[in-house]
Amino acid sequence: MATVKYFIRGKNNPATIHCRFINGRAMDFSLSTSLNVNPKHWDVKQQKIRNVIEVRNRDEINRKLSRLKIEIIDQFNLDFINGNIIDKLWLRNVISDFFKRPTDEVNNVNLDHKVYYTSFSLWWLKNKASSWLTSSGQYMNDRENSKYTAFIGMVQDFEGKHKLPIKNINHEVITDFVNYLNKNDYASETIRRHVNRFKFFLNRANQENIKVDKSYLQRVFVPKPIEVKEPYLNPKEIDKIYKHDFSDNKKLDNVRDFLIIAVWTGLRISDFMSSLNISNFIDDQIEIRTQKTKTSVVIPLHPMVKSILIKRNGQLPNKISDQKFNLYVKDVCKLVGLKEKIPGRLYDNDKKRKILGDYEKHKLISSHIGRRSFATNHYGKIANSVIMGVCGWSDQKMMLHYIKKSNREHAVELKKYWEEIYN
Repeated sequence: MATVKYFIRGKNNPATIHCRFINGRAMDFSLSTSLNVNPKHWDVKQQKIRNVIEVRNRDEINRKLSRLKIEIIDQFNLDFINGNIIDKLWLRNVISDFFKRPTDEVNNVNLDHKVYYTSFSLWWLKNKASSWLTSSGQYMNDRENSKYTAFIGMVQDFEGKHKLPIKNINHEVITDFVNYLNKNDYASETIRRHVNRFKFFLNRANQENIKVDKSYLQRVFVPKPIEVKEPYLNPKEIDKIYKHDFSDNKKLDNVRDFLIIAVWTGLRISDFMSSLNISNFIDDQIEIRTQKTKTSVVIPLHPMVKSILIKRNGQLPNKISDQKFNLYVKDVCKLVGLKEKIPGRLYDNDKKRKILGDYEKHKLISSHIGRRSFATNHYGKIANSVIMGVCGWSDQKMMLHYIKKSNREHAVELKKYWEEIYN
């Protein structure tokens, strides 16, 4: 007759609870359950933890041990009649399955990437990322890799000292992660990106045959964003920048000229700083194939841009790095007096992200203000199709993303329009 018994060895605290399976003389093997107990709390006769208040989870452990006995006997009967081998390894597998331990746990003691989320994510980036095709059909590059590495660091901050096992990550854990980001003032779009990255690595774990909780696939609520329109330069500000005398500072004079080219061409910095050269200027027009979208655009030469070429004897400003442009353009705008405080998000070196607040306008200026200003200043004055054609946008939705006029500015323009008609 098959029987199951529990016992502990020695008097050291804690002591491991062992399981002994007996079926006649042929079968008698014992294994650790990995559950621990203080020997003075163990009831040898009843083979369970005594009813003492010091052991808060005693009832749960005793119920588990009771059910494990039933499971072992049931599994023995099933495997015996099916001719399966009953040995110590069989008992180990029954106990492991009952406690839902990870597959190959014994062999994977030092393989954290098969158990823990952040360990797996770092392992995947190192071993799999270079052969992963993104949605654009390109292999994941170093830039994308660094973004995902930074994301993993964020998850490590979230989980603290206790790593998150992959199998325990469900919809509730991801919701907690969203709340953590929201509490730390991350923008809604940033939170949404990180949720997608969180799920990305769970998808990869699933492909590696690691057990995952499929509830992570459920939709996660992300708080609505606090809408803050990114800054643009209006015509008066552009004129002020254009007319400012930077003759005593060649560096800022060079950056100012590039900024004027940017606001009157709508080109990205990758185009006006890297690709654009004098051969692109044909018959008072700029003809260029954009780097990002590989779109051919034709842009009429604005008088301010033409004036810059004349000032520079038919040459463009001296090219500098994107980083230097983004740094110096703030100095340009500060010197011309763009110091009014406006809502925006500014990068915080300590927190390693952009923080919402009221900042002097020049601090919020970057290379993208050229493209944003071009679209905003021409919107409503020329056909949308013209703006889209010049900027190389294939749909109106993308164009509208760049329009940064406030409701008040639109109202002022409407009032001016009415006055012109009825006065």
